[in-house]
Amino acid sequence: MELGNLPKLQMLGLTGNELTGSVPANIFNKSTLQVLTLSENKLSGTLPSDLGRGMPILEEFICGTNNLSCFISASISNSSRLRMLDLSGNGFTGPIPKSLGNLEHLELLNLHNNNFFSDSALSFLTSLTNCRKLRAQWFNKNALDGVFRYLLEFYLQSNKIEGTIPDVMCSLKNLGALDLSRNQFSGSAATLIDLSKNIFSGEIPSTLGDLGELIKLSLADNRLEGSIPESFGKLLALEFLDLCYNNLSGEIPKSLEALVYLKYLSISFNEFSGEIPTSSPFANVTSQSFLSNDALCGESRFNVTMPNKIYREVKKKNSAYKFIYCVRDWITTCVGSWICGVKIEKDKEECMSSRCVSGKRA
Repeated sequence: MELGNLPKLQMLGLTGNELTGSVPANIFNKSTLQVLTLSENKLSGTLPSDLGRGMPILEEFICGTNNLSCFISASISNSSRLRMLDLSGNGFTGPIPKSLGNLEHLELLNLHNNNFFSDSALSFLTSLTNCRKLRAQWFNKNALDGVFRYLLEFYLQSNKIEGTIPDVMCSLKNLGALDLSRNQFSGSAATLIDLSKNIFSGEIPSTLGDLGELIKLSLADNRLEGSIPESFGKLLALEFLDLCYNNLSGEIPKSLEALVYLKYLSISFNEFSGEIPTSSPFANVTSQSFLSNDALCGESRFNVTMPNKIYREVKKKNSAYKFIYCVRDWITTCVGSWICGVKIEKDKEECMSSRCVSGKRA
């Protein structure tokens, strides 16, 4: 590919062209390039060992879904204006360069489906704390508060990354997609999930009940609907559960009585109904856990609108009314069918009588 006759070339897009072979080296020395996209081809070979040095103003480098391989050179940080870096779906190997942390304008970093690895401390993540605009990647334990405030998505599946997953990753307020599958992460499962004060909607996934080591779960101040999953009764290590300020409804599952370590519970400002359980851990909670749920009933200490006795009477009456309505509908159906049958028989008799009269006249 001859680019010498294009001295002012700023954008080169070759996505989805079935290109094969290696990438011409002169492309990576085009100092005027701002956007380079080579994705969705069949390119092979390696990238230059001095990648980045010849493209100082490059802002987007997209080469995902090819057959490229090799280590990624630390020199890539010389393209200091990079906003988007997509190396996904190739055969890259080696450590993820810590120099990525020098890309202070980086917004999207996609490394999934390669053979990258890291030390057990995941030090490359620590280096990314300088990337304050990053909205699609991952992070580590250092300097987290406010650093990754724009992080929306993190895809790092299908690599060979080792180490433990920090619990604090579940506190990222804007994180909407997380995929760490097919790696070599170790350690215990998540013990903290805090997704409060977002705009999540829909029902609470029942699969959350499979996180048996979860200690704290906060989904407060969202737009969640539906009921509390019965599977929450399997969260036997749970100590903190906050579901307040949502649009949740239905009865409080009896399965929650199995959460013997639960110390804090809040389902206030929802639309729950029915009777509040009294067995552990509900024996230790106060009325503050159930504020503004007008259809709840329970013991006087819960300070709910409808006492247990009245609720049971209403429920009993409602059941009786339902039975009466069912009997009424059944009788109505039977009587209606009988009337229709009588009318049909009468019509048949009149018809036969009319035919007989007509026959005599003939």
